[in-house]
Amino acid sequence: MPRYVLNSERRNRKSPLYNKQNYEESKNQPYKGIKLNFEFLIGYLWEALVLDIPNAFSCIIVAIQLLFLIFWLPDQPPILDFLIVFVIGVIGFLMIVMTNLEDEEEEEQQEEEKENEKKEDEQRIEEERKQQEEQIIKERELEEYIKKEMDEKQRREDKQKYKEEEERKRLAEEQELIVI
Repeated sequence: MPRYVLNSERRNRKSPLYNKQNYEESKNQPYKGIKLNFEFLIGYLWEALVLDIPNAFSCIIVAIQLLFLIFWLPDQPPILDFLIVFVIGVIGFLMIVMTNLEDEEEEEQQEEEKENEKKEDEQRIEEERKQQEEQIIKERELEEYIKKEMDEKQRREDKQKYKEEEERKRLAEEQELIVI
């Protein structure tokens, strides 16, 4: 490496901000920002994996960060570089947290719907059971009524037969008396 490049790198280590010379040199090193934020990106990806974040959001955020790192950030001071990537990461993280909250709310709604369906099913089953019990009670009452009517009819018929028999006996006795 040429001597002036080494000297400028020493100055970069001393000063957190770029000067005009470093700005010119950074044009020759377009991927310098990737080295500065590589650990942050890995940390963000690890956080995405640990939190079980939807892959689409994490991929979109990492892609935006990489685009900033490759095309825009090499010309910027390292502090600004870090701040921009950090802000993008925070925005992405907040988007993902909001998505997770929405997913949790949807799951809670689904659980409530399932509980409501269970309650409705239990109520429907209870109503059907009550209707069946009422129908069984009505059938029993009808059977008892029919049985009473049949017994009543049988009694009337028995009374009628008894009266007819008594009448025959009386007539037979009268005829016997007449014959004697």
